[in-house]
Amino acid sequence: MHLAERSNSGGKTLLATSLFLGLPFFAIVSLVASEFDQSQPVETVELAPLFTDSAVLQRDTELPIWGTAPSGSSVTIQFAGQTATAVADTDNRWETNLAPLEASSAGRPFIVESDAGQIILDNVVVGEVWLCSGQSNMEWPLKQDPRAEHLLAESDLPLVRQYKVKHNSLEEPSIDAEGTWVPCTPDTAGDFTAVGYYFARQLQPKLGVPVGIVNATWGGTKIQPWMSRQALKNFSEVADKWNRTLEELPTKQITYEKELEEYQSKVTEAKATGTKFNWRKYPKPPPGPATKFAPSGLFNGMIAPLVPYSISGILWYQGESNCGNANSYSRMFPSHIQELRRQWNSKNMPFYFVQLPNYEWTYDRTGIKWAKFREAQMEALTLPNVCAAIVIDGSTPNDGHPPDKEYVGTRLARLAEVRHYGITKGDATGPLCRSAKLNNGEVVLQFEEASSGLQDQAGSLTGFELAGPDGKFRPGGARIEGDQVVVFSQVVPEPSAVRYAWSNNPTSTLFNGDGLPASPFTMLVESSRSTGY
Repeated sequence: MHLAERSNSGGKTLLATSLFLGLPFFAIVSLVASEFDQSQPVETVELAPLFTDSAVLQRDTELPIWGTAPSGSSVTIQFAGQTATAVADTDNRWETNLAPLEASSAGRPFIVESDAGQIILDNVVVGEVWLCSGQSNMEWPLKQDPRAEHLLAESDLPLVRQYKVKHNSLEEPSIDAEGTWVPCTPDTAGDFTAVGYYFARQLQPKLGVPVGIVNATWGGTKIQPWMSRQALKNFSEVADKWNRTLEELPTKQITYEKELEEYQSKVTEAKATGTKFNWRKYPKPPPGPATKFAPSGLFNGMIAPLVPYSISGILWYQGESNCGNANSYSRMFPSHIQELRRQWNSKNMPFYFVQLPNYEWTYDRTGIKWAKFREAQMEALTLPNVCAAIVIDGSTPNDGHPPDKEYVGTRLARLAEVRHYGITKGDATGPLCRSAKLNNGEVVLQFEEASSGLQDQAGSLTGFELAGPDGKFRPGGARIEGDQVVVFSQVVPEPSAVRYAWSNNPTSTLFNGDGLPASPFTMLVESSRSTGY
């Protein structure tokens, strides 16, 4: 499908002008649309973006099939012995549904016939589809894995497939996106999201059906660009900040163009003289419309075109770019999840996210900003069917892009295996502290996700702290007693709060019997509700 061309510079001018006039951020879209809606006539039948050769269709659910065609033209879909029809409306849109299909690993043709043309897709299978979204650690490709040469050689997995959505930031929701389904082979696996690859590689043989991952990611992005206008409507501070950004854009654009000219001049000089030059210190364009910083821009350009393609659930790995704003994230993240579920009309769709890993953030003098952010992420667990993969036991805490993505992907897969598919027994994730009660001067902690027992994998339990009435946390001792952890300290005889692993780069000592690390937490003593999740 192809959207009508729009004047990009004109759209930016209209957007900036509207904001300068004081119009609300979320009123801009209608102005842009009315000013630049010069649609080209639709002459052929087209399918929505995710319907390509080698597509994976979601099993066991009604399948929406949609696209564009000349108004009034009929469209017939044929697949797996089913036939469905539709008629294009006055906006050239058509949509129909296939009845639920059983999983099938055999590639079959998917046929679209219309007065406006014919489309035949090859090698279409039916299985499980998961959306992988977020920033660079989710986008991080398998070819950057230190073991890439060995991994790629063993990646002949034709029933694992990826659809990579091209980066696109738009001012209004789109119906179009660029991408194609690609089966996993030694030649293609390198471009798969590494987290998604490990997730699918573990899940596919256990399910015995094709697994497709839709890779909608963009490095260095905050959550705001991934949120729809509907999800952001209660966060006026986002619009206010973006308005100020656009007001500053003309000045910053002039500065950027000057810096870019100077950079290009230095490049030319370095090439001519053969002198050393730091190529990476190139100037970056300022935030503005059609950039990855625009609120709702990535939702409009990379998520909206995927709806309502049937999927099983969503995997999310994002937050590094929002770290430092834990309070706002704790409110925006649940809103984002609920809106995605509303878009797919599935209020309990599985949503599994990666809690930020252990990281030695040298620029954080407090040493706890990532701890606070993990706490903000865990607020989303109040929503049904939302789960966290705990990964604070990583081996490369000095790297903001930890190269070991296998344990991240497999822990997400375990969440799906236990919680969604029921094919694996035991705990879905690491121990989650649910209560802290005072008993003779000691604090007794109870945990969920510890049916496999609690274990000390470091030789001694460390990382536990207690605070008294003065609110100052001090290190405490800890021991495991059955399914409980008892925390104590002679210097805190009257503990009123307890916390664990409360730093950017904590040492994981408490695990469950399934080898999964306990989540960091902070909790009031004698309170049944944690402030950590």
